[in-house]
Amino acid sequence: MYEAHFRLVEDTRDFPKDLVPEYGSKWWLPIDEVIKKIASRNRPPKLRPKTENSRYALLIWRVFGPYGLARSHIEMAFSAVATLTPERREMEIEEAQRFLENCEELRRALAEFSTIEIQSFVYFNSIMRNLSKEEFGFRMRFTYDFFDCLANLDSYLDHFERWSGERYDEISPPQGGKPKSEWRHEFVFRMSHLWFLLTGDNAPSGPNTIFMEFLEAAWACGGDDMPDVAWEATVRAVNSRRQDKDDVTTGSYD
Repeated sequence: MYEAHFRLVEDTRDFPKDLVPEYGSKWWLPIDEVIKKIASRNRPPKLRPKTENSRYALLIWRVFGPYGLARSHIEMAFSAVATLTPERREMEIEEAQRFLENCEELRRALAEFSTIEIQSFVYFNSIMRNLSKEEFGFRMRFTYDFFDCLANLDSYLDHFERWSGERYDEISPPQGGKPKSEWRHEFVFRMSHLWFLLTGDNAPSGPNTIFMEFLEAAWACGGDDMPDVAWEATVRAVNSRRQDKDDVTTGSYD
C-alpha cells in the first residue's frame, strides 16, 4: 500500500549539508518550508544553533546540516513504516505459516528417520563389513556424531518453531483481529525524535501546532499521492508513552 511512496526526491548522501533548498528547486521537499519557518521564529520552538546542541546532535548536525538531517530521518522513517504496513503484515503471516509448516514437516521426517536402528539396517551392516579395526572405529564414531547432529537439529528446530510461533501470534493473534497501526506510531516517534534534534524541545501533542505541520510535511515527502492520515491521536499516544522516559533523543518505539 505504501512502499511505492517511500522514496525521497534526492539521495541523502548527495545532499549538500549547507544548502538551503528553495521552493521548486530539485532539492526542495515539503519539510524544508517548515524548517525555514522554525528557523525564522524569535520564540520557541525555533531552530537551535549548533552551540546549543548536545554532543550527539552537534555531530550529526555537522555531518548533515538541518535539511540533510531531516532527509536522513524521513528516509529511515519511511523504510521502517514500510515493514509495518497491512500488506507487509499479510505477507509476513504467509511467510510465518510456510516456515512453521516446513519446520513441522522436517521434524516429522527427522523423527521417522531417527527411529530406524541404523546398526541393524541391512545396507548399513553391509558397508560396515570387512573393515580394518581403525576404519570400523572411524565409521562408528562418525555414526555416533551423526546421530548427535540429528538430536541437535531437532533441538534447533524446536527453538525455531517456538520463536516463529511467537512472531506469528504477534502478527496474527489467535483471537482474531489486527494488531494496532504500529506504522503510525513508528513514523510519529521518529519525527518527534527529529523535532527534538532540530529544536531541543519535546514534540507537543496539540492538533494545531507547528509540530503537526512539521509531521504532515514530513509525510508529504513520500510523494504527491500520499494518503491523508489523521495524526492527532497517534501523537498523543506516542507522547504519553514518553512521559516516563528520561531521554527522548535515543531508542526506538516499542
